[in-house]
Formats: sequence, structure tokens, C-alpha cells
Amino acid sequence: MTTSKHIGQTFDQFLQDNGIYEEVQLLALKKTISHQIKMLMHKENIKKTELAHRMGTSRSSLDRLLRDEPSNVTLNTINKAVLVLAKEWISPLLTFDHKNKGHEGVRYPGR
Repeated sequence: MTTSKHIGQTFDQFLQDNGIYEEVQLLALKKTISHQIKMLMHKENIKKTELAHRMGTSRSSLDRLLRDEPSNVTLNTINKAVLVLAKEWISPLLTFDHKNKGHEGVRYPGR
């Protein structure tokens, strides 16, 4: 008798079957973005108050961005943080190199 080394469903299928796939994906993306911004802040020795001031936003808005828990964060807030930190930022979706202007700064995976 032959046995399959892959028993059952994939994790993605499990999440989809339970109706939580999109929620889990969104939370994972939020945590990834938050972690990357925290790492850039640490590397550049920038405190939350200073970053919020340079972004032109409130400390509470920045705290929502940096929180691992689900929170409504706009793309505008994420973009402001990336532009202030002015470093190469890697996301699961694309890489943005602030040093290059325009579309040349955006590199999609596999390109």
C-alpha cells in the first residue's frame, strides 16, 4: 500500500474553508510592514516622536502603524513613514528604492 506524504489540505485551504483567509493575510502583511518600519527606525536611531513629527502626523497615528494588532492604517501613513526614513524598503509585494525617482524606483518581484 502506498501512502501519500501530503495528507489533508494546505494551510491556505484550511483558512479559506474557515472563512478567515483574507483576515489572516491582512494581519500578516500589517505585521510585516510594522516590523520593517521598526527595524528602519532602530537602524537609523529615530524615536517615535521624531518620526511622527517628520511625517507630519500624530504620535497616535504612528503607534497604530507600528502596532502588531489589526488597526486601520492608510497607505498614505505607510508611504509617509517610508519617505521619511528614505531607505530601501522591502515588502512582500514589491521593493521601493527611495533614491530612484518615479516608476524606476519600484521593482516588482521576479523583475
